[in-house]
Amino acid sequence: MSASRSTPDLIQGDSPGTEGRADRAPTGPPKQIGILTCSFAGDFPLCRTLCRSIDTFAGPDHPHWLLVPRQDLALFRAALSGAGRTILAEEDFLPGHLHRVPMPPPAWRRRLLLPRRNVFVSPYTPPIRGWVAQQILKLAAAATAPFDVTLHADSDTVLIRPFDPSALIDADGRTRLYHDPGATEREPHWRWHRTAAALLGVPQRRFFGCDYIASLTTWRRETVRRMLDHIAERSGRDWQIAIGRRWHFSEYILYGVFVEHFGADHDAHYFATQSLCLSSWGFDLASSAGRAAYLNALRSHHLGADLQSTLGLPPDEREEIFAALRARAAAR
Repeated sequence: MSASRSTPDLIQGDSPGTEGRADRAPTGPPKQIGILTCSFAGDFPLCRTLCRSIDTFAGPDHPHWLLVPRQDLALFRAALSGAGRTILAEEDFLPGHLHRVPMPPPAWRRRLLLPRRNVFVSPYTPPIRGWVAQQILKLAAAATAPFDVTLHADSDTVLIRPFDPSALIDADGRTRLYHDPGATEREPHWRWHRTAAALLGVPQRRFFGCDYIASLTTWRRETVRRMLDHIAERSGRDWQIAIGRRWHFSEYILYGVFVEHFGADHDAHYFATQSLCLSSWGFDLASSAGRAAYLNALRSHHLGADLQSTLGLPPDEREEIFAALRARAAAR
């Protein structure tokens, strides 16, 4: 794989359509479901917990791709290698013109009030925040991974019950696409919606009426390929550059708008309003009442749970909460 080009072997889609167009796609059963995680040394303890949950509840039948900076490969491979898990260097999926700005280790970043994530520079884009670079990485990996459907699992997420492929693929072979029609227009989400419209060339909107952001989100590889190919064709440049020039960007909103409002591969998806992941957003986990409310929010459709890395919870407290969720999931 060349790091200096757009994602290789992109499938050429049909000519760009207009909003609401339905490009028909076969919905035959996917061959394989895989899990994709992007991490780095600063999130290593969290990622270790995630990997243990994947080994317990998914196993080698569902391959796990773990992408980390090349400098962190030794750390992750020494501790997390195992059956079904492939640990790769993120640089192999990013374009060669994108360079990471040298930064001190995580402890010094905190002391110097520097960003947790890396910053990237390129001669073709403004400086790219590490958060956006990670989204470019996720898109590139999902387009080239050897599995047909990707389940995105961030480092601060865990599985809490046995992996059930039928929760991701329905009986007709369609892939689950999370969307939240109850979401309201808010900052900065409306900026991400406008970016998606601009990149895809659909009529500009401030908000498309629902959001697509959740942990444990699923994508079809062929849909990702078509989407990236369309962005490259429309912009006249590599899709990484087109996205890298955008300061406000959400990969999940881009994919959701491409399917639901551009109409691409619409029939290869089904829409679900319930997230597969119990998110800690909106819960006061610093209080006993808030933790109780979080645990009580667990439902049967929750395949996993997340505790945002920015919460600063000590490892033993994180594990205590996850253990309580696993116990509740097993009892239902």
